[in-house]
Amino acid sequence: ANGDGQANTGLQAAAGMVWNGATWDRMPGTTTGAKVVPQAGELHLGAVGGNSLALESTLTVSTSAYGAGNNVGGIITLTNAMRISGGTGVLQNLFVVDHSHQNPNLDIIFFTSTPAATFTDKSAFPTLSQADDALVLCRISIAAGDWVTIGGSGFASPSFQPKVLVATGTANLLMAINTSSTLTFGATTDLMFTVGFLRD
Repeated sequence: ANGDGQANTGLQAAAGMVWNGATWDRMPGTTTGAKVVPQAGELHLGAVGGNSLALESTLTVSTSAYGAGNNVGGIITLTNAMRISGGTGVLQNLFVVDHSHQNPNLDIIFFTSTPAATFTDKSAFPTLSQADDALVLCRISIAAGDWVTIGGSGFASPSFQPKVLVATGTANLLMAINTSSTLTFGATTDLMFTVGFLRD
């Protein structure tokens, strides 16, 4: 094989060599002619486009009556919603199943990290501090018209523009739900969410 600075003799180039039109030169980043081996790291090869995730969550709710302005389900951790710690992504879709077909009006708030406020199921939605407000990424609303009852269960898939999200300190996001309806679930597992992310 031809080596560094040698004229082209018709032989195959040695590993790590490139023909410049007159002589064989060593490829940038090589000192011995060895092949360049990609190293593991976040600057990785092979990922084209985003990484999709459908994260399913069954909330633990109360079977006694909720009033308008109540929190539903406490604070909900969406574990590894983003691909890496501090990662970014896009909220693509939200699908909700209400097995009790209460079909309530809901506001879903997404946080980049855990807020300081205490969220207690079936209690008034807490007052957020300015610091907690700064953690809010977006709000998705589910109105009465978003619900369809099929087979005795309520299904909602609200329309919204995709939302850019970022996790802070972990790969997790947080979610809190406020209802402006009065409702009573038949079982503690009657409210289920599927949250769709396109992760960078």
